[in-house]
Amino acid sequence: IVFYRQALEYDPDSPSLISSLAAAMGKNGEVQGAIALVEDALKKHPHVASLHRLLGDLYSSLSERQAAIAHLQDALRLDPSVEEVYLSLAALHAEERDYAAAQTVLEALLAQHPQSYLGYFHLGRINAELKDYAKAEGMLQRVLSLNPDFDRAWIALGGVYEVQGKDTEAVKLYQEALKTNPNSGELR
Repeated sequence: IVFYRQALEYDPDSPSLISSLAAAMGKNGEVQGAIALVEDALKKHPHVASLHRLLGDLYSSLSERQAAIAHLQDALRLDPSVEEVYLSLAALHAEERDYAAAQTVLEALLAQHPQSYLGYFHLGRINAELKDYAKAEGMLQRVLSLNPDFDRAWIALGGVYEVQGKDTEAVKLYQEALKTNPNSGELR
């Protein structure tokens, strides 16, 4: 924090230095100060996507979901290339139980990043939550085709089978999860 403050004395309007300082402050528990710093920076740099993303993450850490959603949407509007922003935004919508909005965000992610196994994973989990097991199964199988070592996908797909009464298939999937991650806390 001290280093970033000193660097800002030489370049007080640098969005990257402001972002680095605010991120460090947030990690240090100084979230309100970090928010004030980023909000002030956005007055000078309203088109810097990374500042909106950071502000969204800071608000999210305070469970201020609506403010977080607004800033993450701004970040995506300014730079639709960052996968993590889509995932964060979809997670916030899901926490609000706005599954339609979460699905829309994840579908936009997959349009930008068709190989995003995490996009398919979260879309599969949302479909499972909505009890659309056929879609959930398809999405989770797509995850495993992209990343067969992702144990959480084996577990989620096993859960989809289990709720449908396909216990034998579910056990096989859980065994696959243990092969990819023998120390999985979810299956112990």
